[in-house]
Amino acid sequence: MLLRRMMSHVSDQNWFAVVLDFGIVVGGVLLAFQLQALAQQRAADARAEQSLLQLYEESEEVANYNIFAVETFESWLAAQELAVAAFSSGSLEGVDPERLEFGTVTSLFYPTIAPPRRIYDELSSAALLREIDAPEAMEAIGDYYESLDFILGQLTFFRQNTDFLPHRRNQGINNIYDPTSPTGRRVEIAFDELAADTEFVSGIVGQLRNQRQFQNYRRGMMVEAVEMCLALAQAVGRECEAASELEGSDLNAPTLFRERERDDD
Repeated sequence: MLLRRMMSHVSDQNWFAVVLDFGIVVGGVLLAFQLQALAQQRAADARAEQSLLQLYEESEEVANYNIFAVETFESWLAAQELAVAAFSSGSLEGVDPERLEFGTVTSLFYPTIAPPRRIYDELSSAALLREIDAPEAMEAIGDYYESLDFILGQLTFFRQNTDFLPHRRNQGINNIYDPTSPTGRRVEIAFDELAADTEFVSGIVGQLRNQRQFQNYRRGMMVEAVEMCLALAQAVGRECEAASELEGSDLNAPTLFRERERDDD
């Protein structure tokens, strides 16, 4: 109808009416594009808001995972310290045999690190992270995943660096079948023999150093995980419950952060 009217105005050489009709057409097209762009932006904003909320919820799981890991390996380190002290002194006085066994055996263990990351990976693969307008939160996410990539890269190196220890070849440490044990096994340690073996003592002392260093990496990643949770909680107007539970504990994040800075120096 508008097109026929424009043709009529052209035939009548009513140029003002032609220009007016043309302006109406162009304006209508531009308005349609503007409305479409506005709808797309609103949809993107809604997706970004949902993505932030999902990342926040996952960050609570990530922080709790890392806190639990650090707490667990603090107890492992305590047992390893006890074992190294006993072998170095050549004395079992006051030493719990089970703690000695646990500390000796775990000095070689570097378990798999697999914190929750399904939401992050899904959003990243769908290119939805770029829609999020929360610079501090995104920076904290980037810092955490850089820390995770670093520690995963170190994991292979630290695992490989255990092969030189003599008891990897069952020299002085043997697995004994024990049906009363939950694992069906009991570890038998020839303490006097191993304490007199300077190669073994040197090796387990070196391994304690490695376990301490790797635990520092875990602590550093825990700090990044908690800071990510805090930043995302602020972005969505929530609280990071993991950080609240951490306050006042022996694993206080700010303290660990300062320790990590000293280690880096």
